[in-house]
Amino acid sequence: MLNTVGIGERRGLHSLSFHHKSDWTSMHIVVNMLRFVKVSGYRDFEFVGNITMGTPKQQFSVLLDTGSSDFWVPGNHALKKRKFKPKSSSTFVEGNKTWAIKYEEGEANGVLGTDVMQRFRTPLLDPADGILGLAFTALSVCNVVPPLMNAINQNLLDKPLFTVWMQPRRANATTLRGLLTYGAIDTENCGPIMAYELFSSETKYQFKDRNFTHAQVYEAASDTGTSLIGGPKAVIDRIAKVGIYLVECSMTPPSLDITIGKHKYPIYPDNYVVKARMNTCYFAIFYFESGGFGPDWILGTPFVRQYCNIFDIGQSRLGFALFHK
Repeated sequence: MLNTVGIGERRGLHSLSFHHKSDWTSMHIVVNMLRFVKVSGYRDFEFVGNITMGTPKQQFSVLLDTGSSDFWVPGNHALKKRKFKPKSSSTFVEGNKTWAIKYEEGEANGVLGTDVMQRFRTPLLDPADGILGLAFTALSVCNVVPPLMNAINQNLLDKPLFTVWMQPRRANATTLRGLLTYGAIDTENCGPIMAYELFSSETKYQFKDRNFTHAQVYEAASDTGTSLIGGPKAVIDRIAKVGIYLVECSMTPPSLDITIGKHKYPIYPDNYVVKARMNTCYFAIFYFESGGFGPDWILGTPFVRQYCNIFDIGQSRLGFALFHK
């Protein structure tokens, strides 16, 4: 089974193939969230796992991103990253298309090709080399079927869903853990599902959201590739007390309450207030204006740390569950 992946530099995609059903069926990916992504001059966590691709295997750390659909690893011109060496892989087939993609923070470009991707492994404690997008095919800027969707289309999962669990923040933690479970609900870390919300988009894991503490909102998306909670500037400024995003760490702000459907989902300060330096913390929130395109709110890792997210692609719905303490 071949999937497309890009090879390039961050400012790539080659194709992947899965040779064995056991590579995907009800599999777990142990994840480290690494403190290295700069947010407003500070550092936060990414949701990173390891993959191997090519023949013989070449290993890479990738950001596991539910907010994008393309998969890429670094090529020859990437700096300070492990580079994919296509000439060293007997299964690599180079394509004749180039690609480019822009993210909230940075961009990437390169050429398309095809190769084998083997099973996931425990990640190393180092920054991500590339990105593995987990969202729908329609979001792919390269117009290719993402590896996850390819596996689902070929019935390689026990069930067409996956679960994301992120360990909640703890004081002075430099490394947090997480688990990405393909083909099954993670019952080890997650409790009973509180509710499901139907997807309202064919691109992102987006759903209708009724309220966010102080404001009426219309669409929200769960995004493991975003380390903050994002929303309209007017609302975010009210939450952050008129643009004051830095606070003393001794302060105990109230929870952020999200009402989704018939349920209220509070996000507690441990997960949305992040220590920046000695006595200074910041709210893990940012503002953006969707302009009518895409979600009004982005529920990044502060929300995902508070609740297990079950991405049920087969039933076109997103489930939420409390984690086991």
